[in-house]
Amino acid sequence: MIDEHVVVLAELLHRDATSELHREFLAHWSEHDDFSFLISLLLECPDNKARSCVAALMKYILVRLKMKEKDYLFEAEDYEFEGDDGKKITLQRHKSLSARFIVKMLELLNTKVAKNWSHFE
Repeated sequence: MIDEHVVVLAELLHRDATSELHREFLAHWSEHDDFSFLISLLLECPDNKARSCVAALMKYILVRLKMKEKDYLFEAEDYEFEGDDGKKITLQRHKSLSARFIVKMLELLNTKVAKNWSHFE
């Protein structure tokens, strides 16, 4: 069933020549939970078909989006984060959403990826 949803979503994304939907998709998951749900699907989902479908969709989104973001792929931006004590802290992150996702995945190589290596074919 997930493969049908991914096919429909991929068709919608393919029609978007501006790649704005690709950006909105990654922006939502970045702001919502710092990509945690997507990462869980990619690394921890016991259903191989679901993992493969989500991986193919993410590959498509990342390839399209990095081309749109190529002029600022390595640039940093400031953003505010509210600490546990309620104080706002200014931090830096990649301006590019595709770079943020890739960096997040690389940060997990020694933890979640290492733990779930047996799921990969």
